Amino acid sequence: MAWLAAFPQERWELPDIRRFLREIHGRTKFGSFTWNPPNVPANSTVDTVLTTSDAADITGLRAGMSIAVTPPAGIESGLGWGARVATDNTLTVRLVNATAGAIDPASGTWTFHGMVI
Repeated sequence: MAWLAAFPQERWELPDIRRFLREIHGRTKFGSFTWNPPNVPANSTVDTVLTTSDAADITGLRAGMSIAVTPPAGIESGLGWGARVATDNTLTVRLVNATAGAIDPASGTWTFHGMVI
């Protein structure tokens, strides 16, 4: 996606700053979703693809955009997580269990933020 604001510039005029900030705001996406993650077997990963039918806030995510997810405060010890946007309007969350036992994460509210570059 091409940037509309002309940059870099040696000197930014006020209209240029406003245009750039509007563009940043339009490219930034924040949201949350309530999710009951699947059981994660010992020493393995599990990917779950969430769509707009799972959470309306996912609408507007674009393939390849930079994305980060934050789990609920009570996330089980031993789990790691990451996320990616493989196709428009989807969010793939990967849970990693690096322990010797299975972990069944509790349902909770996760948040995300990303930017279309």
